[in-house]
Amino acid sequence: MSDAPAPSRMVFHAPYALNRTASSASGIRPVRMRDAFEALGYEVWEVTGTAKERAASAKKLRAAIKDGIQFAFCYSESSTMPTSMTESHHLPLHPLLDHKLLADLREAGIKVGLFYRDIYWAFEGYGTALNPVKRNAALTAYRWDLLAYQRALDVLYLPSMLMAPHVKVGSLEKRALPPGHDMPEIVEGPATGVHLFYVGGLGAHYKLPVLFAAVHQLASEGVDVTLTACASADQWEAEKANYEPYMCDAIRVVHASGPALLPLYAAANASALFIEPNDYRAFASPVKLYEYVGQAKPVLASQGTLAGEFVETNGFGWTIPYTQEAAVETLRDLAEHPEKLRAQHEHLIERREEHSWLQRARTVAADLS
Repeated sequence: MSDAPAPSRMVFHAPYALNRTASSASGIRPVRMRDAFEALGYEVWEVTGTAKERAASAKKLRAAIKDGIQFAFCYSESSTMPTSMTESHHLPLHPLLDHKLLADLREAGIKVGLFYRDIYWAFEGYGTALNPVKRNAALTAYRWDLLAYQRALDVLYLPSMLMAPHVKVGSLEKRALPPGHDMPEIVEGPATGVHLFYVGGLGAHYKLPVLFAAVHQLASEGVDVTLTACASADQWEAEKANYEPYMCDAIRVVHASGPALLPLYAAANASALFIEPNDYRAFASPVKLYEYVGQAKPVLASQGTLAGEFVETNGFGWTIPYTQEAAVETLRDLAEHPEKLRAQHEHLIERREEHSWLQRARTVAADLS
């Protein structure tokens, strides 16, 4: 039975082509949201692809509306790049294409919501490696997006409301729409010991040396604690000098994605987002956190991050100071008391459906229909 009310059509917009083989959060999220709307029973009219493809889809959409075809709402996913620079050449040759379409839909009585992915460009250090002319052009285009949203949107969705003060869009309504998960089933982990799994990036925003150091110390003391870290081969090569002093039999680094992650989840009974806090991490909402929830793997998180606040608020694991001492103490306690891990695991099983992509799509449909 469909969850979608009549009319059961919706518009899904993104200023780029959807990539069903994406391994990064910026590529995964649009596909998952689009499919979640379809799973709810909506007939999804896509306006995605290249500028030429989006222009053709927009023309058909406008013609359909003129012919009296009704749409429940429009949902858009932004790019990490300025909307006008998403072509492969990054030249802003179609600056009005997307914003005008969204504004036209709104004027036609169709509510429009857009998920705004990131505000990293507004922080010091953005584009330091870029040519100054290109950097200034990008900053101007980012600001133009925020200005255009005020006319084109009913709701601006953000990864978390902690990001809201950094997004200057006047009186436009902002709401949180964090990532979700689509884990169909849970793979059980070991019953004893603490076996951590981390999947994601390594680098400026994802620093894990303190976690590696804590596991190394515990392993040297004979405590049953292990860590599997999954990252891209390129990122590991770039960062491994920071981690090699802590490598031991209890730590392994692997490179996998998609279905190949399931055996890694099966080998774990806990997960890790114990990363160094910074201004960006204070409001960034990583997709991997919700995948951990979907797999019911209790999370070790660091204070001073949005992930840590989420874990603490929901009782989904342990949020502790970002120090080796705190990590060692917590992991040692969990290794000695496996019932604590089991209790958190069972709590996550009860709550995991609240954080699915399907539930995120339901939220948008309720907001905009």
